[in-house]
Amino acid sequence: MKKNSQTDIPELILEYNTSRIVFAEEEEEEEEAHVVISLKDITERKQAEDSLRLRNAALEAAANAIVITDREGLIQWANPAFTTLTGYAVAEAVGKNPRELVKSGRQHQAFYKGLWDTILAGQVWRGEIINRRKDGSLYTEEMTITPVRDERGDTIHFVAIKQDITEKKSLEAQLLRTQRLESVGRLASGIAHDLNNILAPILMGAPLLRENIMDQDTLRLLDTIEANAQRGANIIKQLLSFGRGLAGERTSVQLRALVQDMVGIIRETFPKNIKARRELPAQPWLVNGDVTQLHQVLMNLCVNARDAMPQGGTLTLGVENVEMDDAFAQMSPGARAGRYVVLRVMDTGSGILPEHLDTIFDPFFTTKEIDKGTGLGLSTVLGIVKSHGGFIQVNSQVGQGTQFKIYLPACEAPEAGQAMADPGPAPQGHGELVLVADDEEAVRRFTKKTLERHGYRVVTAADGVEGLARYAQNREQVQAVVTDLMMPFMDGPAFIRALRQMNSEAKIIAVSGLQTDLALPGDPEVQVQATLAKPFTAAALLQTLQDVLHPAPEGVPAAANRA
Repeated sequence: MKKNSQTDIPELILEYNTSRIVFAEEEEEEEEAHVVISLKDITERKQAEDSLRLRNAALEAAANAIVITDREGLIQWANPAFTTLTGYAVAEAVGKNPRELVKSGRQHQAFYKGLWDTILAGQVWRGEIINRRKDGSLYTEEMTITPVRDERGDTIHFVAIKQDITEKKSLEAQLLRTQRLESVGRLASGIAHDLNNILAPILMGAPLLRENIMDQDTLRLLDTIEANAQRGANIIKQLLSFGRGLAGERTSVQLRALVQDMVGIIRETFPKNIKARRELPAQPWLVNGDVTQLHQVLMNLCVNARDAMPQGGTLTLGVENVEMDDAFAQMSPGARAGRYVVLRVMDTGSGILPEHLDTIFDPFFTTKEIDKGTGLGLSTVLGIVKSHGGFIQVNSQVGQGTQFKIYLPACEAPEAGQAMADPGPAPQGHGELVLVADDEEAVRRFTKKTLERHGYRVVTAADGVEGLARYAQNREQVQAVVTDLMMPFMDGPAFIRALRQMNSEAKIIAVSGLQTDLALPGDPEVQVQATLAKPFTAAALLQTLQDVLHPAPEGVPAAANRA
């Protein structure tokens, strides 16, 4: 019932019937007619009908899929959003159990048993489920199933409300992977300093041992130890580079050597049913790049190739020189005319589906199972290649294999005299006194031994506080300070600042196992003459010290000023 806005009198909705009644009088022949009107108030019924129509319209327009089933689970009604979600028309779904239409098999039988036990007990079930659309694609839905009871309290129907959360789950997975990568970066930074302190004495000690060893077999063992220590240092550098985004050192790189090294790794570590081949020219051009990052490119591509050949196959690594003209460059996005060295990685595996070729380089895109891939391998490859000024071409056929071609700009080969030049003997000191401050006893000992072996005098300190005391005692004699940046009690920057206050002209070399620490603040009292990243070799230490003590004249390379 509603009120009239003018009279404020409630309005009634009436249903009426009329009938004509005729009375015949005995004395006269004339008939007299009467009309009887029957009225019935149907206001509540009309309101109920309007409310029902509104609810039906809301259910039809709802963005979430809504499904009503009987007690056995057979679909009796569904709204249009169900079709949008699953791809099945309502007419196709009515009379069928949802498991006949959308069951993906991703849940165990115990999952469905728990669901049915809950709703048959008259309780509401809420949860997430992975289902399959009509086109075969998987999706994740958040579902609430509510029992509907009759007047006696018996469950007669179930109402399921479904929301597609596939994109939400994908974003959550990406966030978790990003957080995991950040954790790897923090972990790498946390352990890098300690590991580099462990490797530094090995790299400095090897040359000291080599001077007193004449047996060739022993020398070869020492070379192996030194090479593996350097490889460990490169791995740490790689972790820091990818975990923290540090830029690597660029040098002239011979890809032939990288390929040969990778083929050896494949033969030693990949399944024996995968055969490794190499196709190398006699004189490949050089590229200007970071060896560690280019090694990562090869490793990522080879691991993907391995995963694409679970039954075995052939993995071919190749290098070729290419002169690219303007016409060819225009057909290759990101390319410019010039000389390139092409690194090829080709497998005979399962290949890549055509619809995936445009997305394989997207971060977090992967066709591997959740525990077998992060979707970052190829995006990392692309990032490294672009940072080197190169580009990538991919050719793949399903069931026949995939080929990646990495185009890297060639650089000018060093002059023959430079390429064959003997680095010469390590720079020698002439009795200069050097203060070495480091909290690692092994690093102090080997640094002291190395410097003393090459003509320097050395005093050591285990931290900044002791370093200040040693410097104060020998202030007139100390000509250079080599200090670690991460030390207890007084760290490197505080130690350097205190030294500058004592002697603004002090010559200081900062050393750290973390490259990020070497980016010292802009405070002029914390500036140094040189930096060294652990683990460093004896040759690097000696050359750096020589350059600090005896800087070359302007315009002359420092290395030319060796004593």
